[in-house]
Amino acid sequence: VWEYCQEANLPRLIFVNKMERENADFFKTVNDIQAKFGQKCLPVQIPIGAQSDFQGIIDLLDLKSYTGSPPKEGEIPSSLEGQVNTFREKLIEAAAETDDALIEKYLGGEELTSEELRNGLRKAVANGSIFPILAGSALQNVGINPLLDAMVDYLPSPAEREVAAATDAKEEKFEPRADGPLAALVFKTTADPYVGKLTYFRVYSGAIDSNSHVWNATRGSAERIGQLFLLRGKNQEPVAKVSAGDIGAVAKLNVTSTGDTLSVQ
Repeated sequence: VWEYCQEANLPRLIFVNKMERENADFFKTVNDIQAKFGQKCLPVQIPIGAQSDFQGIIDLLDLKSYTGSPPKEGEIPSSLEGQVNTFREKLIEAAAETDDALIEKYLGGEELTSEELRNGLRKAVANGSIFPILAGSALQNVGINPLLDAMVDYLPSPAEREVAAATDAKEEKFEPRADGPLAALVFKTTADPYVGKLTYFRVYSGAIDSNSHVWNATRGSAERIGQLFLLRGKNQEPVAKVSAGDIGAVAKLNVTSTGDTLSVQ
């Protein structure tokens, strides 16, 4: 997966899960990650405790601890201040290098604000010079809210990414706009006990309407679209349209399979 991300130049986060498990060791895992993928992989959080003593995480930018579920904000335990300072210094240096004004401020001995660090980190993640490492436990729902916040704070939206290029008879570029030409990718197909075959897709450009027709560019065939759904956890919410940037689902497609591209003829 990492190699695919490298080829596609995709920004990414690394989440060290299962911190409540026996033998869980965040710092050893960080060393293993850096040995495999390089020193660009840097923690933006460190855990409080591990295994049966896992309690929560410390945000290295805000210098706050978050423990329990739902997360409770608190101060940094004094026993972890040394590790926090060490990892934070590396993070500050890497984030500051993305902006001349920040690096000048940093080298001048001035303190960078959390907002400056966050903006610098966002730029660094977008250009691939930093891959943030986070920690938590999905089973205990600890560190999950900060993970979702990190996805919003650090990962670029589709609108901020370079346009995708498609090559057929000619090269065409698509911007992630709802009023652009349709370009959607089917990424998953499941068997739903209520509606039967359920096809999941992401719209990169344009929009798909319920009860309409699209062109399956992969199969060279028209496909009838029935009722469209947006997914809210396990719930399927009927909608009239799925637009650029959204992920939707539709039941009972006849010719479309996972990996196919949907477009206009």
